[in-house]
Amino acid sequence: MNYKALYRKWRPRLFKEIVGQDHVTRTLKNALEAGHVAHAYLFCGPRGTGKTSTAKILAKAVNCEERKTGEPCNDCKCCLAIDDGCSMDVMEIDAASNRGIDEIRELRERAGLAPADSFYRVYIIDEVHMLTAEAFNALLKTLEEPPQHVLFILATTEPHKLPATILSRCQRFNFHRVSTRDIIKRLEDVVEENEVEIDSRALRLIAEVAEGGVRDALSILEQCLAYGIEKVGIDDVRTVLGMADEEFLESVTLALGKGQSALLIETVSMALDRGKEPRQLIGQLIRHFRNLLLFCICKTPDLDFMDFSEEAREKLIKQAGFFLDGQIIRIIDILSKAENNMRWTNFPRILLEVALIKAGNSLNESESDLQKLEERIKKLEEKILPGTVEFKPAPQKDRKEKSSEHKSLSKHDISEDPGFIGGQKALTVKEVEKKWAELLKLVKRKRVTTYALLKEGKAYRLENNVLEIAYRRDQSFYVDKLDEVEHRETLKNVLSEFFRTELNFKCVFLEEKKEKNSSEEIKKEDGEDLISRAIELFGEDIVEIKD
Repeated sequence: MNYKALYRKWRPRLFKEIVGQDHVTRTLKNALEAGHVAHAYLFCGPRGTGKTSTAKILAKAVNCEERKTGEPCNDCKCCLAIDDGCSMDVMEIDAASNRGIDEIRELRERAGLAPADSFYRVYIIDEVHMLTAEAFNALLKTLEEPPQHVLFILATTEPHKLPATILSRCQRFNFHRVSTRDIIKRLEDVVEENEVEIDSRALRLIAEVAEGGVRDALSILEQCLAYGIEKVGIDDVRTVLGMADEEFLESVTLALGKGQSALLIETVSMALDRGKEPRQLIGQLIRHFRNLLLFCICKTPDLDFMDFSEEAREKLIKQAGFFLDGQIIRIIDILSKAENNMRWTNFPRILLEVALIKAGNSLNESESDLQKLEERIKKLEEKILPGTVEFKPAPQKDRKEKSSEHKSLSKHDISEDPGFIGGQKALTVKEVEKKWAELLKLVKRKRVTTYALLKEGKAYRLENNVLEIAYRRDQSFYVDKLDEVEHRETLKNVLSEFFRTELNFKCVFLEEKKEKNSSEEIKKEDGEDLISRAIELFGEDIVEIKD
């Protein structure tokens, strides 16, 4: 058979044909023109981003007899031999299947031989991270001081698995995921040459599903072309990929927004009965809620990453209105964890259903948890026995003296009172709690994302102009996000503006107290705050603590 797969037929043969990796190709071309060719290169990046293609083009360029401006000619004897895979001087090794020390020893022995028909002997080692530790040790010396006619090009998707000794002896190039726009442009070129009619929405869906890999995009396109023959629509792409339609996404979004768990299960069951895969469905939902999050946060129609049709834009805006961005973040987090767990289970359907129900319940989680916390605090206060703190009257003489002292205070002397700061009454955490709802409204007007994070917390303590905001241990996500610069600056400015005093904040975690087994423990632990406040207000000479 003479038929070639699209990704092979459209494999780049020149540096300028590599899609989305200009930072790599430009550097290599300049080095070739200047004659500064290194002895070892390391190409890192996700699959399908052009690592192996670039390695082969580099192998042609260093051996090309008619090279101009850093590009191989693709017509000379060496270029043609490398393209056909029959060059004796360019060897491509798959480290996944040739990962032992014996293979590397054989490579070292051959490296000492002079090139047969080229200027360089080029060794392209793909998936180099799969080599064993012994193989890496055997390769190290040759990689450090190879013969002048030898060039190593290592390619890997997992550079963190390479020893530091190997990394330090290579020129490293990081290949990035290719943008959706660049992939679409590449697909349009392929479609034009094949003279096939295809919907622009279908091309966009293929590019999004490829997740930055040109090779994956071409493989999906090839399947769709075989399915649609002469005309390919977005429904054809969904059918080939086993994806659900937009009606499924809308139904799930509506059911989550209205808290209808039964409708969620029914919608998922209908999609699965049509032959859809749970892993595909959950991937679609994650991408869909990511789009909703963009509309919740950005609300700007002309951004590159929000390139939707007018019809799709209106639907997404309407669906985004059901949620706050903090709620969408929780939904994405729950679905992402479920998607990861699906790799290790034989029951992906159950995980999908449970994840969606959990996501729906999480939308009301914060309010219910706050009520539970308030109930626990109330019960704790009821356990503090009466008589723990008793006040004794001050001697008559002292009381008169104190009264005369208070009368002698003028307006100018108020700032000397420890209860006042900067001429105004010192702020207390009780006052912050009373005005918490108003504060949240102001934060929401300034930045909605900060509001979504703050509303999960609670004013806990205020000392030295630092407000402590309390969260549960399982809410570390909100604490981490609130510590980011944009949220921290927004909240700090709003606090100072709202309370008209320089006020900072920090996040703390609520510690769950154990149930008290005796009145002695209650007095000792839970009464400490009450005693401390009494001493602070009335002084040690007035407060008497009785057992």
